[in-house]
Amino acid sequence: MTAAGGTLYQLIMPCMFLLYFLRRGDGFAVGVMLWWIAKNFWEISVYAGHAQARVLPLLGGGGHDWYFMLTELGWLRHTQLVAKVIHGIGVVMFGVGVYVGWRNVAGGRRRRARAGL
Repeated sequence: MTAAGGTLYQLIMPCMFLLYFLRRGDGFAVGVMLWWIAKNFWEISVYAGHAQARVLPLLGGGGHDWYFMLTELGWLRHTQLVAKVIHGIGVVMFGVGVYVGWRNVAGGRRRRARAGL
């Protein structure tokens, strides 16, 4: 869990906001939060993709957490595949976020038009 801490934080924080806006029923904000999560998946994929080469500079110094995690799982030789899957999840999240945001903006326009505003 310690090795995955930074990655988890990148996802937990926007997910907390996502849950908040879901409970409020703010569909447009939900779309924005999904975009934020997608962006974080894309950033994680870059970091995970460099696990084997370990060329990216680390902010906190120390070891490369994705190198450690993929080595422990026996997946280090599949680094690029793991990065592509993570990136693909981000692409799907982005598409869903754009769709949800667009639906809520379009729905809001229709409601305002019906109300004569």
